[in-house]
Amino acid sequence: LIAKNAKPVKPFDLGKLPSIELIEYLKHPNRWFRQTTLRILGDRKDESVLPILKKWLIEDQAQLSLECLWAIYQIEGVEASLKFGLLDHKNPKVRAWTFRLLCDEKRLPPSVSQFVDGFVYSEPDVETRTQIASSAKRLAKEHSLRIIQSLLHHQSDSTDPYQPLLIWWAIESNCEHGDQIIELTRSTKEFWKNRLVVDHLAERLAKRFTLPAQRSSFITLATLLEDAHRNNPDVAKKMLNAVETASKSMTNLVFPQELLQVITKLGGGSLELQVRQKDMPSIQKA
Repeated sequence: LIAKNAKPVKPFDLGKLPSIELIEYLKHPNRWFRQTTLRILGDRKDESVLPILKKWLIEDQAQLSLECLWAIYQIEGVEASLKFGLLDHKNPKVRAWTFRLLCDEKRLPPSVSQFVDGFVYSEPDVETRTQIASSAKRLAKEHSLRIIQSLLHHQSDSTDPYQPLLIWWAIESNCEHGDQIIELTRSTKEFWKNRLVVDHLAERLAKRFTLPAQRSSFITLATLLEDAHRNNPDVAKKMLNAVETASKSMTNLVFPQELLQVITKLGGGSLELQVRQKDMPSIQKA
């Protein structure tokens, strides 16, 4: 179907254009032309156009800057262009995509790891922060946990429909290392009073370390509950309720003494929980 007044398009082949002419199509309003240009540039790996692409990337603040970033990535990767301040770019989409492309290698270059904490801590755009949280899940724990700690500074994200869960998934990916999670909670300022933790993370932590039903997880859970009780008793009670919910379907589950002692400090939990832990006074009371 075509419009009555439509003019026929002359045959063309972008693949026959020299790279210096081809890159002009990164400015085209039609996305097909831009994406085809990116594909061809990626196939050619023609480094002669890099100076122009980097100039446009620095000067532009709209869609062209993002197209240039993708083109540079296709030709030589992103790391070599970090000296141009990509993580400080005025276009938040450039910052987000730069961080994503760097983390797609599942590591942070040394040149980035030195200042990543400050970058995440001061990032003003919530969409960029959601990308940071998503990418943090893919990194090694020493980088991932540092990024999570900086993301927790943005407590206003507690009301965002996506960011709290993205942060949780990043934390959960590190929960095989219970000692690292304890270190995260203790090294983060007022962790147990943080809105993200109070509203979204504390109960999930409690459930995560209950469900494996392993002694090592229960010991970590006991430490988390005790720290929470010391710093924010209301959160500790929410976590205990989460433990009860998570363990209801687990028959013959007996907590280790270390965890039971902490639960007692928190009031002992419900009568049902005490009976299931074979507490004789509770059984008699029931």
